[in-house]
Amino acid sequence: MALLLRSFAGSHLYGLARPESDLDYYEVHDRSLAGNLGKERKTVQTIVDGVDVTAVGLSHFMDLAISGSHQALDAMFSERTAVDEITAMRKGFRVGQHIAPIYNGIIIKFALQDTPRKRKHAVRLAYNLHDMMETGRFNPTLTPERAQHVLATAELEADDFITEIEKVTPYLTIFAYNRSYRQLHGK
Repeated sequence: MALLLRSFAGSHLYGLARPESDLDYYEVHDRSLAGNLGKERKTVQTIVDGVDVTAVGLSHFMDLAISGSHQALDAMFSERTAVDEITAMRKGFRVGQHIAPIYNGIIIKFALQDTPRKRKHAVRLAYNLHDMMETGRFNPTLTPERAQHVLATAELEADDFITEIEKVTPYLTIFAYNRSYRQLHGK
């Protein structure tokens, strides 16, 4: 089985890693993977000595990216790779407009969990959504300015958080967030 792509994932990819952050990778192989007991699996995750690897076959990777999986799209657009035998394919890949509602749902889900860690992901994904809608692509590694904004915004109180995340992109359907937030908190 050939390894086609090995990208950093998680905080090391996003530019948000701290000294205690674990190391995450996303791998794409040329064919489907065998999981426990030799059964074929679409996605296999292993954690060995603090290194977390999510591995998929190429066909499944493409299905995930086309359907809007944020982890697959992070790897598709990653510029932080250790192995990349599919550069031309990755450089030519563009995301369709159908991804906006998917990302809106993921952003709202993370934002509603109301923890700084999940809010960081919500803001980061809002930046990705904006770039995707404008160009069909995004860089999952945040610029220093965006990383600082993500970290600061994640610590805000709920109303201020909503105001800040709305500034990131006009493609975020914040009205759905507001309805969900009010339902969750009985307001």
